[in-house]
Amino acid sequence: MKFYFFLLILFWVHGKDLFSQDTAKIDSLKNEINLSEEDTNKVNQLIELSSYYNYLSSTEKMLYLNEAYLLAKKIGFKRKEEFTLFVISKVYFERGMYDLSFAYAIKYIEFLEQENLADKLLSAQNLLGNIYQKQGKFNDAKQCFLKAAHHYQSTENYQRLGITLSNMSILFLDSLKLDSALSYSVSAYKILTQYKQDSSSIANVLNLISSIEALKGNYQSALSKSNEALSIYSKIGVKLGVALSYMTIGNVYFKIQNYSESLKNYNLCLQNLSGEHWLAQLRECYSALAKLHAARGDFKQAYNHLTLYNLYSDSIAKNETSSKFLEMEVKYELSKSEKLLAEKEKEVIEKKLEISKKNTQRNILILSLVGIALLLSISIKAYYQKQKDNVLIKTQKEIVENKHKEITDSINYAERIQRSFLATTEMLDKYLGVTSSSHRHEGVSRSECNYFVFFRPKDVVSGDFYWASKLNNGHFAYCCADSTGHGVPGAIMSILNISSLEKAIETEESPDQILNKTRKIIIERLKKDGSPEGGKDGMDCSLLVLDKERKKLSVALANNPVFIVRSVASNSPKQEGVSGNDATELLEFKADKIPVGKHEKDQEPFHLHTIPLQPGDTIYTLTDGFSDQFGGSKGKKYMIKNVKELFLQIANLPMSEQKQKLSEAFDQWKGSNEQVDDVCVIGVRV
Repeated sequence: MKFYFFLLILFWVHGKDLFSQDTAKIDSLKNEINLSEEDTNKVNQLIELSSYYNYLSSTEKMLYLNEAYLLAKKIGFKRKEEFTLFVISKVYFERGMYDLSFAYAIKYIEFLEQENLADKLLSAQNLLGNIYQKQGKFNDAKQCFLKAAHHYQSTENYQRLGITLSNMSILFLDSLKLDSALSYSVSAYKILTQYKQDSSSIANVLNLISSIEALKGNYQSALSKSNEALSIYSKIGVKLGVALSYMTIGNVYFKIQNYSESLKNYNLCLQNLSGEHWLAQLRECYSALAKLHAARGDFKQAYNHLTLYNLYSDSIAKNETSSKFLEMEVKYELSKSEKLLAEKEKEVIEKKLEISKKNTQRNILILSLVGIALLLSISIKAYYQKQKDNVLIKTQKEIVENKHKEITDSINYAERIQRSFLATTEMLDKYLGVTSSSHRHEGVSRSECNYFVFFRPKDVVSGDFYWASKLNNGHFAYCCADSTGHGVPGAIMSILNISSLEKAIETEESPDQILNKTRKIIIERLKKDGSPEGGKDGMDCSLLVLDKERKKLSVALANNPVFIVRSVASNSPKQEGVSGNDATELLEFKADKIPVGKHEKDQEPFHLHTIPLQPGDTIYTLTDGFSDQFGGSKGKKYMIKNVKELFLQIANLPMSEQKQKLSEAFDQWKGSNEQVDDVCVIGVRV
């Protein structure tokens, strides 16, 4: 049963819904705001207006909060600038938008540092730790919680100290380090009870201990702690806590196969959730009831509860879709507002970039992405307007689906534009061509193409890309690259990276010098992107140059290796560091551990590798998407060592069959798992 799911809910701040739908008050505030000057009063009005929107109106709530933050920052209203930064980060965290929550937490911490607010700065570590935990960054989260704990202990803030220790417990529980999790939760309980802190926090910790004990198989102890928590929640009237305590108790009884007690507690949980808007908790309760009835052999009841579970799952999926729409809309609106604010503060206008064919295509892609954001805005506003008018759920779903189709069509159009930047089949055929009679590999016909590109984006548009061009000296360059990010952000970065490569080859011919020049161009273009780091984006890539006679390969490698599979005689001595068998060997050329972009080592030049080629050599280069894919019977990564073995196995096959074998191996390994990253593999036979 899902003890941990309910455990996360217990640390949510409970209480009455403070955001009432007072239409008259909302309209009145909006009118006042429209007439207000840009002063402290307008900031307070915007904050007040945001508080009138509940979870179903997240779009308006977050947009008004962001507007209040930008205005407070503009007019120097420090107190409310601090307040809005913290609240925005916290609300994004509660909505599951962890990247946005992290961005505002960093802004909040920077503000506190600038204002020398040391006490609040240390307290902010708890917020940052919670975000790191959700992002799966265990060590970062641990360090934040430890800093916060030391601060609360030194200031004798035992309420916050107990909650911080509870957060540490959840962190270790998330990593299934149950002994450490139990130790921290017990310490939290002792501190909160010894110093007579908030009863709700004590009950939360009791349920936390109960969940850990249940996972350890200590069921009697788990029941004792949950019943104690239930008693506290009942006394102080925390309805959600009562419901989740019943759920935890029911789970324990299910584990020990006491189905009658389990059913009794599940039903009590359902009674406390009835009439509320806790969709996720209701869904899990119906899931538990379905499993219980199935275990008892009452399949009719199991089916009925499973139907209700699916109904709530659909509602949650719809809300999650809306949250994603909200996140994209807020990012668009915020970036637009911040751009306007920055334009007013700047006195120097940057020189316009040289207009070229590639720039025009890039602008088309950006306009398409802006169009997507606008469509999202229209979709969300239509969706919430229909909710206010009490339109049936079915009608709402149809509206979202129709708008989603429009968005999908726009993304598909953006994908076609991105593909126009990739190396074309005509170019690759022209310079890589077909196998000649003098260089024909054993078993490969004259008409067999001597290259392949296995390209599998995670989303419709991709951060990975493959690019090629003829250099000024007549040699042929091609590149396999992994841009920062994937999906839409990755696609934008890929366009920037390709245009930077094309700018670099106007003056450079050696692959190491091309990457050095490309890195400078990328850093220069991104240094004013508005991020605290000043543009730490770019790409990992391998850049390969074949001379005209195809007898020499020159490469420069940024975090991406290159492999060559070569035929060897059975009596030839093995080279050191080379793997293979009596027929073939695999040569590996290590990459520089530096990306093409801003980095602590971005002043170091890339190394040049010059490699004599032999007829029949097969050259492979790839991004990390293939080796990092989770799958197999144990759900682990594929790993680069298995990729190298696969290259050795397929190297003698025609190139089209090699591509098919790679596709089959990837799909078989991935199975039903989600693809974790973009994938690009290029093979070339000499």
